[in-house]
Amino acid sequence: MKKTWEAHIPVVLIDSAVSESGKQYYQSFLSTDNAKAGELCAQAMIDRVGQTGKVAIMSYVPGAGSEIGRVGGFRKYIAAHSKLQLVGPFYSQSQMATALNQTTDVLSANPDLKGIFGANEPTAVGMGRALQQSGKGGKVVAIGFDGNQDLQGFVRDGTIQAIAVQSSYQMGYKGIQTLVSVIERKPVSMQVDTGVMMVEKKNLDSTEARNVLY
Repeated sequence: MKKTWEAHIPVVLIDSAVSESGKQYYQSFLSTDNAKAGELCAQAMIDRVGQTGKVAIMSYVPGAGSEIGRVGGFRKYIAAHSKLQLVGPFYSQSQMATALNQTTDVLSANPDLKGIFGANEPTAVGMGRALQQSGKGGKVVAIGFDGNQDLQGFVRDGTIQAIAVQSSYQMGYKGIQTLVSVIERKPVSMQVDTGVMMVEKKNLDSTEARNVLY
C-alpha cells in the first residue's frame, strides 16, 4: 500500500481493515459496521425471547476486529435494553466442529437457555447443527451471522430464526463507485458503511436477500 501511495495510485479498501500505520495510504475503506450489526442481532434476540432469561454467545476469535465489534455491540445492546443473563462468550476459533461441540455443551449445561447467538459463519453453522442434533432446533431462539447455503437452510427449516448478512453486493458496487470518484478527484468518505440485512424466513426469498446471500 505504501509503495502504491508513493506511485500516486489511489487505494480503496473493501471489507478487511489494516493496522493504524496503514491508514495514511488509502483514500477510503468500505466495510460492515460490525458494532451496529451486533446491535441488530441483539434486537432480533430480544424481540423473540423477551427481557429475561439466559442467552449464550458463541463467538470465534477473541481480539479480532470484527469480533470485538459484533460481540461488543451485541452485549452492550442486551445490557442496555433487557435484563437477559449472558452465558459466555465461547470461542470456536472459527472452526465449525469446535462450535458444534461447544454449543452442545452449552445446551446441556443450560437446559433453561432461551437464546443463542452465533457470531460468524462457521460458528453459526456449528451452532445450527448442534441445535438440530440435540432436538433443540426451533425451541431455543438462534440468531446467526453471515449467509451461506447451510445457514439459509437453517433459516428455512426454523433451526435459526434470523441471520445478519453483510452486503457483499454493496461492497462491490460502492467500492467501484468510490474508486471512480477518487480517480476523478471527487471527495469521498474515509469510512463507508456497506450495511447489513437481517434475513429471516419471511424475507429469505426476496430480491433484497438474494443480493446479499451466497
